[in-house]
Amino acid sequence: MIELVGDAKPPAGVASPVWIHATRPHPVLERLGAAGVHIGPEAPGPVVRSPAEALAALRTGERVYVDASALREAGPSLVRRINAAVAPPPARSGGGAAQALGWSMMLAGVIIWLVARGPVLLGYDEAFVGLGKAELNAANDRLLPFMEHDRATLAGVMIALGALYAGLAMDGLTRWEWAAVVSSAAIGFVSFLLFVGYGYFDPLHFGLTAGLLPTFFLTLKERPPRALPPPDLHNDRAWKRAQTGQLLLVSAALGVTVGGLGIATIGIGGVFVPSDLEFLRATKAEIEAIDPQLTSLIAHDRAGFGGALAAAGVGLLIVALRGVHRGARRLWWTLAAAGLPGFAATTIVHLEVGYSDPLHLAPVLVAGALYTGALICLYPYLATRRRARPEPLRASGAPSPSGSAGRTR
Repeated sequence: MIELVGDAKPPAGVASPVWIHATRPHPVLERLGAAGVHIGPEAPGPVVRSPAEALAALRTGERVYVDASALREAGPSLVRRINAAVAPPPARSGGGAAQALGWSMMLAGVIIWLVARGPVLLGYDEAFVGLGKAELNAANDRLLPFMEHDRATLAGVMIALGALYAGLAMDGLTRWEWAAVVSSAAIGFVSFLLFVGYGYFDPLHFGLTAGLLPTFFLTLKERPPRALPPPDLHNDRAWKRAQTGQLLLVSAALGVTVGGLGIATIGIGGVFVPSDLEFLRATKAEIEAIDPQLTSLIAHDRAGFGGALAAAGVGLLIVALRGVHRGARRLWWTLAAAGLPGFAATTIVHLEVGYSDPLHLAPVLVAGALYTGALICLYPYLATRRRARPEPLRASGAPSPSGSAGRTR
């Protein structure tokens, strides 16, 4: 599994039971979370290749080692997984505030969806540009469909974010779930300040944001203590296949994050990309000639969508790096529930309004393919019933190995 090396060490009070055997020292070895590093031609004890083998050896009182071949086979997270096998179960906070944030976010997304699929523009939008929908249609009959596509995609991402938050918090929050919700939501709230760049203050956007803030602040207070995730003892076929799924999910999350940041930057900068102007059959100057405020109104939608997309990408990235554990069925269904509205809304509205430029849709289709592939590869692993958690072992009292072994910390 792809792991964050900085989180490899067990929580305070739990000593790592595993040592690393190497023929020569290397600074990276000290960062893998082991008790120490033994330098020498041979390991003075059993070399293990999975947490299950480590537990079996530890129950006989032996000091266990992992070597380069074991790390190549199981990945650098092997030490972390062994540490997790001897650690107590991860603590959870209540998660009620995060669930409220998620459901409120979904409701806000539905409201924006109804606006996008109904009137498209509200009264204060028309007042800002000084033109009604009939006048905008007369000036350019593609303006309203273009704005509908921007607002509908924003709605889809907001519903997806809400599903992600609510799903993660359904049984309370572990530390990584809390980090995913808080980091993602913080980016979403900060993106509201982008109105400074595009010069349009949206009362509905402000009202929805203000309504969500209390649940966000309450979620901040729900932070659980740091803990290692549930242990995964076996390097079986489902585990190996899940590594591919995790890589696909990380790739999709990075793509969504970068895409969101790019769209937000365009929103507060040039506003349009060439395919936008081709769809509108107009230049930026011609659009501004309809009304000078029209570009700011469109920029508001673009920047808001970009900020929400970046928030979704960051949340998914933390989930991909920290949340992929055997038997996490709820996580798989959460990812499926979050992905469906996000990708479906974007694809459907583009096709309905006729904005089907292949290059414009390519990032959506690639991200959707990566995401779907991740769900397919992860299902056997996440849907597998988690095996009984082993009794926690405490190896801190085991003797240090003799000979050339030495702690490198």
